[in-house]
Amino acid sequence: LDANSGLKSRFTEVIDFPDYTADEMVEILKSFARKFTLDEEFIEKSKSIFEKMLLNKTKDFGNGRDVRKYFEECKMMLYKRLAMEYGAPENVPEWAIKTLTGADVPQII
Repeated sequence: LDANSGLKSRFTEVIDFPDYTADEMVEILKSFARKFTLDEEFIEKSKSIFEKMLLNKTKDFGNGRDVRKYFEECKMMLYKRLAMEYGAPENVPEWAIKTLTGADVPQII
């Protein structure tokens, strides 16, 4: 609506969509990661990250969209960690490819 002042003038009602809580964001993360095993440290660190996101949110805070971006960053951290730990892809155990740990939480805040 901010991009088109003419469009903004046509709407008289404002719909407020409250932000998800950190616990709800963890549940969203779990749904994105349903094919992964999430260890307890990963979940705890993720909740802490979400709490910080909520405290420091900007106008363009994306709730579920930000959780999806966070999950993608966690997967990248996982794959980088596995490359360092195991070297060649054929050396990585199958279980490790689908297990997110506290080491896979990016330092985004």
